Amino acid sequence: MKAALDISELFVARGGSRVIRNVSLTFGRGAWTGLIGANGSGKTSLLRAISGRLPLTGGSVEIAGTDLTNARSRRAAAIGFAPRRRPCL
Repeated sequence: MKAALDISELFVARGGSRVIRNVSLTFGRGAWTGLIGANGSGKTSLLRAISGRLPLTGGSVEIAGTDLTNARSRRAAAIGFAPRRRPCL
């Protein structure tokens, strides 16, 4: 059985700096997974990159066995991502 999501050696840059470095994860089908870490550790940037909201600077993303590394719009359509909105000041 293919993994629901397979991330291999992922790199993401923001503002000219690499904020995600060499992340590899595999998520099984039908499983719940939590992503925890300190504020500013890159959780939201990782999720945005996986879901096509940020460009990748390296690595690969497969969804259900299909390589979507270079298909940001297809990743966005395949992965629902609703980050918390920041309050307006």
